[in-house]
Amino acid sequence: MNFYVKKDAYNRSDLWAFMVLGLFWCLFFVTAKSAFSLSLVDDAYIFLRVVENIISGEGWVYNPSDTSGVNPLTSPLFPLFVLLLRLAGLTMESAIINVYILSLVVLSVFQYLGFRGLGRGNAVLISLLTSASGILIKSFGMETSLFLACIAGTAYAFHERKYMLMGVLAGLTALARPEGAALLFVVAFLTWQREKRVPVSSIIIGLFIISPWVVFSLTQFGSVLPHTVSIKAVQTDLPWFSHEYNWLVFFLRQPSYELLTYSLSIIGAWKMLALCRTGYLYAVPIIMFGVIQVAAYSIMKAPVGYWWYLAPGALALDILVVLGIIILSEKLLTAKVWSKGHFLHKYGKNTLLVFVFILTIFMKLTTSPFKTIKEYRLASDYRNVAHWISNNTPRASRVAATEIGYIGYYSKRPILDIHGLIHKDALSFIKRGESDWWFDRKPEIVVSHRSPWYGEPGNNEWFKKTNQDIFENNYDEVYSSGDVVVYRRY
Repeated sequence: MNFYVKKDAYNRSDLWAFMVLGLFWCLFFVTAKSAFSLSLVDDAYIFLRVVENIISGEGWVYNPSDTSGVNPLTSPLFPLFVLLLRLAGLTMESAIINVYILSLVVLSVFQYLGFRGLGRGNAVLISLLTSASGILIKSFGMETSLFLACIAGTAYAFHERKYMLMGVLAGLTALARPEGAALLFVVAFLTWQREKRVPVSSIIIGLFIISPWVVFSLTQFGSVLPHTVSIKAVQTDLPWFSHEYNWLVFFLRQPSYELLTYSLSIIGAWKMLALCRTGYLYAVPIIMFGVIQVAAYSIMKAPVGYWWYLAPGALALDILVVLGIIILSEKLLTAKVWSKGHFLHKYGKNTLLVFVFILTIFMKLTTSPFKTIKEYRLASDYRNVAHWISNNTPRASRVAATEIGYIGYYSKRPILDIHGLIHKDALSFIKRGESDWWFDRKPEIVVSHRSPWYGEPGNNEWFKKTNQDIFENNYDEVYSSGDVVVYRRY
């Protein structure tokens, strides 16, 4: 069966499709919103603290009155939307949750519009099953959903030959995450392949969208790329990360059922190639960008554990898997072995949709939003520690910590990031493997873990003995919550 159909006018079937999508996201929002306040990843609170500093007049900084010229955020676009909702009256946490979920909705709408040519029922399935994936739930609170929504929007504009819109959305993709800039070149290349011309207007518009941030970033920080990129580029060589998977292995092992997933993705890729020959190109930019991103992160040996890094490649893989399930199911359920009076012959289409949905949910069950949403690791302990610091230390007390999101946001104290993500001068120390570089700055408070993380006191492998002796002689344990411990200098 040829799944590609020519675009026709929007009709009642589209209305029903949007009602299904709307009902799903309403239920998703109502039932999951409160749970997401517990599952926000630690880095999400770095966004919130910067937004808070912007509102208070401190500017685009993590620590108030910071003059070091460091950009602590990977996305200029995501905090802008959070800022707008905060100014509209929402609380900080509510603002970031709403931006994340609304971005998922936009992603699902673009997915439906893009896959509408495969039939509206299939488009609804693909839309829901690729925009409510486990990777997106694990990355909750980051720029991930907005990033993917911009990628899908750019692909839709390319497919529909709306080149001005393509330029705008490609520019926004670059502002959603730095590597998003590659998407402009992807769609420009694909346009040249399809029409034998370069979409100059799209490129100019895309660069125009990016240019204000480039000027601001160069003026304020001296670099277009955030400092966190420089730090994370060397993290893989550190002892703490040397025990982790290679990034490519990390990506390949993230599906719940690897053999089934990749077998179905091969079937989906085969059908995708066949569809390309009919002129159906919506998914091509998404898949190509996902492949490029996975290859680039693998070559650069990106550190693992950051789930949002997997999202573009995972979206491409999800699309191929669902396509593979649809194709395989169609072949099985419409096979000639079924007689005309057979149930599957009579109700094959509806059975197919139910079968595809159930099988895909089964595959995603271990990481899907249909499971209970888990609290971010140590989130409650970090909150407890931060509130204790806020209530028991002077406002000028500097706090050293490895995970700085929750602790920095709730404590309202100057933070000394042990991993150096917000300190420009830390890079040279990190490159040399001097994980205790921060200790010479004599922070008043040190937040550590009972089983010390990389750079924390208590492990001689990563903390020089001379500094460990100084720490033991000058700091007392004053509070703890679970595995998180607070030490104060006396």
